[in-house]
Amino acid sequence: MDNHIGLGQHTASSIDILFAETPWAPLARPGRHATLEGISSMRRVFWLWSTIVLLAAVPAIAEICAVDHVPAATLLLPYFEVDLNDPAGLRTESTSVVINNGDDTPAVVRGTLWTDLGVPIGAFDLFLTGYDYEEFRIGQIFEAEQGFLRRCGDGVVLDPEDLAAAFTGAPVAAYDGACTVRTHGDNVARGYLIFDVTEEAIVAGAEPICPSDEGYFATDDTRVARDDNVLTGESRIVHARRKYGLTMPLVAIEASDSDQRLDSETFYETYVRFNADRREPLGKSWGLRYYALNRRTASELIVWRDTAVGGEAFVCGELGELGENSWYPLPQDQIVQWDTAEDVAVVEEVFPFPAATQRVAIGVRGLPKRFNRGWAFLNLDTWGIEVYRQSFVAVRHKLGNRKIQGQHFATVFESACPSGR
Repeated sequence: MDNHIGLGQHTASSIDILFAETPWAPLARPGRHATLEGISSMRRVFWLWSTIVLLAAVPAIAEICAVDHVPAATLLLPYFEVDLNDPAGLRTESTSVVINNGDDTPAVVRGTLWTDLGVPIGAFDLFLTGYDYEEFRIGQIFEAEQGFLRRCGDGVVLDPEDLAAAFTGAPVAAYDGACTVRTHGDNVARGYLIFDVTEEAIVAGAEPICPSDEGYFATDDTRVARDDNVLTGESRIVHARRKYGLTMPLVAIEASDSDQRLDSETFYETYVRFNADRREPLGKSWGLRYYALNRRTASELIVWRDTAVGGEAFVCGELGELGENSWYPLPQDQIVQWDTAEDVAVVEEVFPFPAATQRVAIGVRGLPKRFNRGWAFLNLDTWGIEVYRQSFVAVRHKLGNRKIQGQHFATVFESACPSGR
């Protein structure tokens, strides 16, 4: 069984093909598009023509080493949560992803799932025709009763029980009983997703599977990843019971074979020798507006960070001990808060963003507030460590009714590129 979420020949949609090979098959009835419970063919045509018109009318102005919304070779979904007691999102928040191919040439897109400690777990493929897109819920990955994700490193198909354990803190049989994620005491999967344009689909045992595998960014014709900046995408969060839904672009990470700044630091530098991935790194310091009135009315930060050493499975209960993952918890250089009267307070002696990815509410959990509302500056580079640490920050604003009223990228103040922004 191929481990893809689709092959875009469009007699059947690319997600339909995966559904036909897994227990999701009832969703993929003939003539029905099985992306997000049946998006209509008319809506798909509208999206397609809208994309073509926009691409033709508004040329993207790309800038390497800037966090900008442009077509890219790699896309990052910096954080997701899936309640495994409700993976369909009927009672809890659900996250969906849309991946677009902005070129007239078909593209294979490799999606890799990483835990909140930056451990790469498994991969799948999306198949897009020219000017095509695919949309799916993250929860669908965890709903499957039959495994389809290929494990990073060896390409073995991951058992659904191992997949659930890998994202909830239980010992993972496929990793000899080791753990791969922080334990939160609930049954919620937390992590992030990265999408790359690749040369071809996964063939078990025939090539590297994930960006962390040696050879994925090889400098010869065995290279798996492509450097075509053709992908755009967005994430959508929906809470049916609380009646809110929001979108935010995926983080675009461009590739360049000519920008000399990528000779020293790149997005995948942790895993790739000689910076062969040629992908721009993200930022190091960020600014954002926030409010923190009470538990129901507060700003939440989505913070993704590069561990700079690569996540590895570890002995359960020994996270942060000497050995693998001894980098945990990640420190930061500085956190400063201002209020509207220009009072300034430095937040010290806390590590509110210790993992590779997390969601943290200001003044509620992990990150103290000095003012009820104001501006915050986060320098997430790490003191005392001779390694650059890239990061990404987004903000979600929650009002008194516990509805998320808005989400957006924070402002990047300094790039991880050598010359800065």
